[in-house]
Amino acid sequence: MNSRPDFLVTARDGKPLLAVESHAVEGIDPVQFRRDYLESVPSARYSAFLMVVCRDRTFLWTNHHAGDARPDYCADTRSALEPFIDPRRITFDRLYGEVFEMFVSNWLFALVRNNLDSRYLRAQGWLVESGLYAAMREASIEMPAAA
Repeated sequence: MNSRPDFLVTARDGKPLLAVESHAVEGIDPVQFRRDYLESVPSARYSAFLMVVCRDRTFLWTNHHAGDARPDYCADTRSALEPFIDPRRITFDRLYGEVFEMFVSNWLFALVRNNLDSRYLRAQGWLVESGLYAAMREASIEMPAAA
């Protein structure tokens, strides 16, 4: 694991808002992953939210709970990302590695622009209910430098 989040979203006030880890894998144990992640990426502890985006599920923790906390929200990744995929070019089933990470990045930028369709927000109610969508308004996204 890298010593920095895959994506770091910074709020308007300059404080770390969301640390995002993107993995094109399925079936992870979110509690174990979070434990290992926070151990190897200690800077992620300072963000108000922690998100792990896997191929099957997206896990979100609001505020960092002590110990082995279960995610506050668990959502279907396919339904979150598919509206941002042009099926004439690629399908969700073909998103792996850096391509998966690129679509996660596109999705995060859409959240920051804060102008998502109300139908999408109803379907992805966890974004609104958690307070993440509102908090991301006018935020900035730091991405890892290309190797």
